[in-house]
Amino acid sequence: MTSRHFLLILCMMGPMREALSLNLTTPSVELQNLSAVPMGCSQDVPSIFYSLCDLNAAWGIILEALAGLGIICSLLLAVIFLALAPSGMRDERKGSLGINFMFLFGVFGLFSLVFAFIIGPNTAVCEVRRFLFGVLFALCFASLVAHSVRLNYLALHNHGPGGGLIFLLATGLFLVEAVINAEWLLITNVRHNLPSAISIGHPCNIDNQDFVTSLVYVMFLILAALIIPCPVLCGHY
Repeated sequence: MTSRHFLLILCMMGPMREALSLNLTTPSVELQNLSAVPMGCSQDVPSIFYSLCDLNAAWGIILEALAGLGIICSLLLAVIFLALAPSGMRDERKGSLGINFMFLFGVFGLFSLVFAFIIGPNTAVCEVRRFLFGVLFALCFASLVAHSVRLNYLALHNHGPGGGLIFLLATGLFLVEAVINAEWLLITNVRHNLPSAISIGHPCNIDNQDFVTSLVYVMFLILAALIIPCPVLCGHY
């Protein structure tokens, strides 16, 4: 009887010893998750937002602070323009109010787009990056081109064109890039979703040729914004 009890105890000691060794050597899932969370981030923060709060990788926090400062400055300038709008009694000064706000909106969007490049990439984030990068730059430079055209008209005729006409010109120049980027986004998405297409792996992996081609119109706007004001800057008025 005693030998049976002894054998039973030995049989029970084996599984208990294995369980104790597993508990001592294998860390729990919660501890692993805690160790994966970078310093400065809460455990409830999704992993794609770690770059916004990771104290070990300060580049994300620095860019976040600079982008936030740019957003605040853009909003302050918009408020100042809005406050000074009633004091501009001349039509020539009021005519540029719409494109000034359009330019500030583009600058505000560019500073906000920085956050899309800081956070981790996924399909939605990469599509936002690809579409808004060229569109927001086109919005800024289309406003500058329209303002340059207005200055040339003002210098030649001693009065500026209507504010609505200049605003429509800037909007038309901007919408061209919006259509180009929308078509580029649709074409590349269809190309990558074809059954015969090779998997690109990372959602942000795009061909450099496609990216540069989508920004050719923005380069044209930059060149136009540099050339069109030259007669006004170099002329005698």
